[in-house]
Amino acid sequence: MKFLTLIKGLFAGNAKDRTEPRKGETFEQYIDRQGIRNFTGSELARYFQKKRINVKNDYPHPALWHRFLPTLRIVDDLRDALGCPVRITSHYRSPDYNHAVGGAKQSQHKEFRAADVQADGATPHEVYKILRLWRNQGRFQGGLGLYPTFVHIDTRGINADW
Repeated sequence: MKFLTLIKGLFAGNAKDRTEPRKGETFEQYIDRQGIRNFTGSELARYFQKKRINVKNDYPHPALWHRFLPTLRIVDDLRDALGCPVRITSHYRSPDYNHAVGGAKQSQHKEFRAADVQADGATPHEVYKILRLWRNQGRFQGGLGLYPTFVHIDTRGINADW
């Protein structure tokens, strides 16, 4: 019995340790060790270089990195479920960059809990239906927004639709 408790504790510790940034770790390294199958840290980090109206986005503070993991894991599963490429076209936005792109004042992108996604091989409506089904099944709690060219998903902890 003690052996099983020890094993459970080891696995629980490893899972928790993965969500904490290590000293000196880059965002790219952090993402790459999270067990995400379909996205790399460098792929996601490109968004931090985006500019709009001479306002450059920026990296989020490491204390925020863990907030993106629930959203990222759902989008990772979405890519597998659809069997086609899924692109994250927007995720963390610094407050200034969020303002420059016309984002909502209370945007979950500023909290690093949101992603806008597009699928090559599925319409936004089809993507939305899958994510809504998963949310209804309890796989996550958060916001879903259907737009003409993409779907917004966030894991804010309460359900919202638009």
